[in-house]
Amino acid sequence: MSRVPPRVTTAFGVHVRGTPLWIDAATKRPLCVVTTIVDRLPPAHTRLLATAELARLLKAAGHASTVLPTPRDRWVGVGGERLQLVEAGPHGLAAGAQVTLADEIVLVTGPLRAAAVDWPRADHIVAHVPALGHRGDDLDAVAGVVAKAAHRDRCSVRVESIEVAYALITALHARGVVCSGRGLVRHLEAPQAVPGRVSVGLGRLAHARVGRSIDVDSGLRRLKGSGAQRVPLHWYAGRATVEELARSTGVRRLTLVGSRDPRLDLPGDVVWRSEPQQLVLETTALG
Repeated sequence: MSRVPPRVTTAFGVHVRGTPLWIDAATKRPLCVVTTIVDRLPPAHTRLLATAELARLLKAAGHASTVLPTPRDRWVGVGGERLQLVEAGPHGLAAGAQVTLADEIVLVTGPLRAAAVDWPRADHIVAHVPALGHRGDDLDAVAGVVAKAAHRDRCSVRVESIEVAYALITALHARGVVCSGRGLVRHLEAPQAVPGRVSVGLGRLAHARVGRSIDVDSGLRRLKGSGAQRVPLHWYAGRATVEELARSTGVRRLTLVGSRDPRLDLPGDVVWRSEPQQLVLETTALG
């Protein structure tokens, strides 16, 4: 008896087989849900679904896709499936994608964050865990370090993702520190002014030529170059977050994309995969 192919596969993104629907595809697709932006714009998909906040950022940056703002916590029909976006990060800049198939509910988290999220229940979760072993301080402590430096001199700060940029700019604004964005960060709807005491950009950019350079390291290994002051930030999920995700959602099947950590205590069926390896998720096909 021949084996029925799995309904959901992942290879540089998550694909619902037999439909045009992709989630976080790394190459151009006809229809793709984008859960977040890390440090670069997504491919120019023919149709791209994202939260309203991400959609505004993409349009402001001149992204070539037809961008379709999609409400959170509301089921919509996409590619012949029922899908809803679930808030997973600050200001709507990160979301999980929940898809209802005929025989199970699949939840794709995108890069899993350390902050508590009220995830919906799911049968199968696909979670990207890029920084399990990373150690760092919380956002308030990191903002304090940057603010202290900014009171002495103008600072160039690099971060590893667009959501960290938003969170840091907002935290510095609350401390009375004026920031200006560089590159993609300048399109954020965050409190910014030019010139700012602190310029904030993504790690793919060189530091601005100002008095002091700071790299906020959240464990993604996306900070290019060296010589800047390193400030570690605990932003992405560690072991406790992953274990709580498994317990709170009642998940039967968990696929983790990242470096295997044998110290994790996880119930049920757990599969580890590393990018960019081809992944096949053992989801029962439709009858």
